[in-house]
Amino acid sequence: MPTNLTRLLSRLSRADLHRLLVAKEEIEHLEERRTELASELAEVDQKLDRLIGRVAGTRRGPGRPAGRRSGRKVGRRTVKKAAKKTARRAARTTAGKAAKTAARKTATKTARKGGERPAPRGRRTGGQRATLENVVIGVLANKGEPMSFKAILETITAGKLFRSRSRDFSNVLRRTLSTSRRVKRVSRGVYGT
Repeated sequence: MPTNLTRLLSRLSRADLHRLLVAKEEIEHLEERRTELASELAEVDQKLDRLIGRVAGTRRGPGRPAGRRSGRKVGRRTVKKAAKKTARRAARTTAGKAAKTAARKTATKTARKGGERPAPRGRRTGGQRATLENVVIGVLANKGEPMSFKAILETITAGKLFRSRSRDFSNVLRRTLSTSRRVKRVSRGVYGT
């Protein structure tokens, strides 16, 4: 019973078989040469890595890569540098704050001489924070009696007593009234001090 191999061999001539044998020998020779060259290339790579490591001064073996290790204590120099940096930053910010405060004071004085009062900003010149809660307490104190939410909102917006970046200032005022400990809810929608 003929197999595929015997059919193939019966079709090939003697010259074809000779060419196949020569090609097989050449393939084996080239494969051996390739393995030799691969091992030689690996040796060259190792030598280059060693030489580059010596030149760069960072000769390291296997393991953790170079860099700061976790859990390492910070030295005195690092702490001193950080302290100097913080001191420089603080000096810059205090100088900037002092200049802004001086400019704001002069602007307030000139506005008062003219008779008009500027709208309060985030901070007052006396160092007291102009919060919405403080403004509401001032409005309620001026009125002397409890006011409705609508009346408080109209008084603050008409008098431009507080500057807000919110699109819906009424929500900001509602939240302030509901969370404030100094403003008391007298009845539904009515607040007093």
